[in-house]
Amino acid sequence: MGLFNSLKNDWDRMNKQLNRIMPYEPSTTLILIIGIIILGGFAIISSKFPIVTFTIWIGIPILLGLIKLMNYSLPRTIKISIVILILSISGGIYFNKEEIRDFIGYNGIKGYHSHYELLPVTHYSGTDAQYTEEEEVQIYDCDHWIGNLILGFFNWMFVPFLLIIPYSTWKLLNE
Repeated sequence: MGLFNSLKNDWDRMNKQLNRIMPYEPSTTLILIIGIIILGGFAIISSKFPIVTFTIWIGIPILLGLIKLMNYSLPRTIKISIVILILSISGGIYFNKEEIRDFIGYNGIKGYHSHYELLPVTHYSGTDAQYTEEEEVQIYDCDHWIGNLILGFFNWMFVPFLLIIPYSTWKLLNE
């Protein structure tokens, strides 16, 4: 009986610590499940409607900043929903990087062109043996150096923006 009480006490102590870090609510679990479903939806939406996706993605932190200036606090479930929405949009944008880059290129950069080529790629194994095979690689380029500069900026700042926007949203909600 002593071992059972000891395990029960350890279990209760661990639950108290976890509840202090992240209190469990049934509505939070439901929101997380719905958020995973939304992620799949935004993966599709971001490839078809990138302007709408970017507007929502950047507009939510701006709106939260305005709400914070008005000293209005949001309920916890809405805060969790907003963070899940921003993370879902970020995931959708990440999975559709090439489609979004092509959309920006074809609609905003003069002389943008993109195509696929079979190029030789060398693979190395753990035993220092190497082999070369052809893989399909997407090639994109612009007629003017400014277009290449914009695409380079897009490629280099893509992942940092995917991290900065959700982080800034989370910080705005938790201050």
